[in-house]
Amino acid sequence: MVPVLSDGDFVLTLRLFRAAKVGELVVVKHKALGVLVKRVVAVDGNGSILLRGENTQSSSIEDMGRIERAQIKGRVLRCIRRS
Repeated sequence: MVPVLSDGDFVLTLRLFRAAKVGELVVVKHKALGVLVKRVVAVDGNGSILLRGENTQSSSIEDMGRIERAQIKGRVLRCIRRS
């Protein structure tokens, strides 16, 4: 999978007022890893979410664990390449 973002790129986000959907890029505030942009790969009925990065050097699903809905800060609307 080719990463959508490169180091230094910008993202335009929209606050997420609904449940995240599989396939969306989201901004998450992880307790140990800080602010990250990841793709939603699974959402269970209890609101816990699994995320995956698109970069081979990205934090793994195992490193991040399940994310709670409250940790999702927004959905990525647009990626802006830094020139």
